[in-house]
Amino acid sequence: MTAASSGIRINHRLKLASSSRAVVEIAHELGHDFSESNGALALHKLGSHGVQALASDQVDSVLRVVQRLLPTMQGSHVATCVMAYSRIAMGAVDRRVWFRDALLEAVDTTWGDPGLVPRELADLSWGLVQLDQQGSTELQDRVGRAVGVGVRSGQLCERSTARLLWAAGSASVSTDALAELGAVA
Repeated sequence: MTAASSGIRINHRLKLASSSRAVVEIAHELGHDFSESNGALALHKLGSHGVQALASDQVDSVLRVVQRLLPTMQGSHVATCVMAYSRIAMGAVDRRVWFRDALLEAVDTTWGDPGLVPRELADLSWGLVQLDQQGSTELQDRVGRAVGVGVRSGQLCERSTARLLWAAGSASVSTDALAELGAVA
C-alpha cells in the first residue's frame, strides 16, 4: 500500500471516529503511518469530541503523533491544529508547554504558505488568542502578521475580516494593522 492510499484510508477511519477514545485508538494503532493531513484531522476530532473522558496520557499520545508531523505541515493543517488545540486547552491551565511551543513554532513557519486562505488565517488568529489569554507581545506579533497576510491577499470575506478584527482587538495589535484591516472591512 502506498503512503498516499494509506493516508486516505486513515483519514476515512478518523472521519468515522465517533468519540475521542476512538481517535486515540486509531492514533495508537496507526500513528506511525499518519500523514500531516491525518494528524490535523485527528486533533480536529479530539477538539470536536472533547477530551474530558480521556486520561491525560491518552491525550498526550495523540499530541505526540501530531508533534512529530508539525514541522512539515502546510499552513492549512497548522491552522486546523491551532483551532483544535485551543478547544482542547480552553478553560484549563495548559501544562503541555512542549506541545504548545511546537505548535507555535509551526505557526511561525506558515506565514509564507501561499495555500493559507483568509478563512484559515482568521481561524488561526482566533485560536492563537484562545491559547494566549495573557496577551503577550508574541501574540501581538503573530496576529499582526496574520492581519497583514490577510489584507495583502485581497481575498478577505466578511466573516474572515470580522474574525481577524476580533483577534486583532483581543491581541492589542498595532493601530496601523487595525487601520489596514478596517479599510477593507
